[in-house]
Amino acid sequence: MGSALRRAFRFPTPRRWLAGIGLCVLLSSAATWIGAIYDHPISTAIVDGMNTAECAAVGQLRAGSLLTSPIPEHDVCMPLFVYRASYADAASNVTSYRAWILEQRVAEFWRLIGYVLLLSAAISAVVAVSMLIIRRLRR
Repeated sequence: MGSALRRAFRFPTPRRWLAGIGLCVLLSSAATWIGAIYDHPISTAIVDGMNTAECAAVGQLRAGSLLTSPIPEHDVCMPLFVYRASYADAASNVTSYRAWILEQRVAEFWRLIGYVLLLSAAISAVVAVSMLIIRRLRR
């Protein structure tokens, strides 16, 4: 390939660096958000329990009161009971439950994104230094 053609396909160095950094930030953010979604799924069993008439009594229990709450009689209410008894700030309806899950996901995202970006920067630095060393050795 001729040198003029090779130059036409090359980006300027700062543009390549910015593109690489942007790609790393994008992939890091996406991986962190997907991890937060995986760690905090919306449980269909809990949503079904909130929508079932038999579980109305479970929905009225004080959140975070595992030891003082009676165990529900219906199996469909058990996931809702465990959720309501386990968390002191547990939601009592579907809308607030989804908002609570979203809050958990966002909190985990912001807690982990710094570490993920730092790891991504370290990997990018290793790749960049390796590329520079290979270029120097080839000349």
